[in-house]
Parts: sequence; structure tokens; C-alpha cells
Amino acid sequence: TRHKNRTSYYKSFYRLDLTKILNEKKYELELELVDMTYARKHSFDFIYKKMNQIFLELITCTNF
Repeated sequence: TRHKNRTSYYKSFYRLDLTKILNEKKYELELELVDMTYARKHSFDFIYKKMNQIFLELITCTNF
């Protein structure tokens, strides 16, 4: 069984979940689209590129 500690951050049209897996010394990062009104106003490609950009910004800001 995995033991988790999750923190969620809401911003604009998405939610970012940062989860620490306590018994495995790992982290999970999840980006979820939560504003469906925003999503319906934009194309799939636009949403995909925007969310990918957010992930890349998060990853480049981390210290490994």
C-alpha cells in the first residue's frame, strides 16, 4: 500500500497536484484541466500546448 501526502494548487483553468509517496521516497506531479468552460472555448491543440508549457516550466524550475 502506498502512503501519500497530496497538496493541490488551483490556478486559472487547471489544478496542480503534488503528491509525495511517503513509503517510496517519490513524488508525483499531476496537472488536471478543471475549467471546462475555458476548455470548450479553445482547441485541443491549444490546451495541450498550454499544459505542456506549464509542465516544462515546472520541471525546469526543480533542483534534482
